[in-house]
Amino acid sequence: MRCPECGREMRLSKEESIESFKGSQVRLSYDVYRCDGCGSSYVDARSLDEAWKKIWDNYEKTNCIPSPADLRRARENRSESLCG
Repeated sequence: MRCPECGREMRLSKEESIESFKGSQVRLSYDVYRCDGCGSSYVDARSLDEAWKKIWDNYEKTNCIPSPADLRRARENRSESLCG
């Protein structure tokens, strides 16, 4: 990826931060593009979204919260048993 500020090639690095989620501290790990030329940095949004998704999935599992896919399957099975 080229730096939008100076046009130089940017290097990809991993960044970690501690964030608050549902009253707990969680560690996020995501990609950041850094320019050694001008010092600009840009967070990779897809990587950050994936990091938050992992946090949410772990929260669902830990707290026995059904995922949207689980709820959909349960509704489909229920409608089959009512109609069948």
